[in-house]
Amino acid sequence: METRTLGKTGFQVGILGFGGIIVDRTGKKEADCIVSEAVDWGVDYFDVAPAYDQAQYTLGPALKPYRKSVYLVCKTLKRDAKGADEQLHESLKALQTDCFDIYQFHHLDDPDEINTVRIQTACGSSDRLYRRRHGRAIRKAET
Repeated sequence: METRTLGKTGFQVGILGFGGIIVDRTGKKEADCIVSEAVDWGVDYFDVAPAYDQAQYTLGPALKPYRKSVYLVCKTLKRDAKGADEQLHESLKALQTDCFDIYQFHHLDDPDEINTVRIQTACGSSDRLYRRRHGRAIRKAET
């Protein structure tokens, strides 16, 4: 599959990605099949979020055999440091992994909210994600 550099991350990812919401209401066997087919087609970018109900619990086991060869991206809806940190740990556990390649804030579509998250670097969730990145739970933390 043709690849592109993903933003400032330096990651070379396929031009097609996998939105984890698709496995939200599937069983284990179906999720395994869907993920296997996607990987066979060259998909190496998998995106999921706690907001997708059960998707993390379904996608994690399905991705396990491929984890070292794909990029796993997760998001948080939390804006406070404690909430973002708790959600990070819950997602790592649900997805049965020890690291996300990218962890980002979900639904930052209001300019005021974007500025609020950026300003919180001293004591908010941005700072917490930055510290987690250096603790190796996150390879890239993005706002």
